[in-house]
Amino acid sequence: MLARNKAAGARTGESNRDADKNAPASPVDTEVLDKELRPGWSRAMPEHIPEPTYWPVTLALGIAVFIWSLIATPLLALPGLILFVVALAGWIGEMRNDNDGRHGS
Repeated sequence: MLARNKAAGARTGESNRDADKNAPASPVDTEVLDKELRPGWSRAMPEHIPEPTYWPVTLALGIAVFIWSLIATPLLALPGLILFVVALAGWIGEMRNDNDGRHGS
């Protein structure tokens, strides 16, 4: 495939350097970052990324066990609902107690 792209570039007279000039700016392009902002604009604040957690997987497992209980046996309904409620409360509690302070109260 690379040879085909080089051959196509050779036919049109385009070199790899010409192709790099037309490439989009990278996310860390300092030339873009150093430009002055328009009046009334401000620099974007870094987005907060929460810590990894097992609560979403636990919540999904609770839903899966509950739905499985509808198909297989009603005995699994209560454990599925308990797992769902515990996971939901844990996930919400974790978001509320986030050290960033932007979630919850």
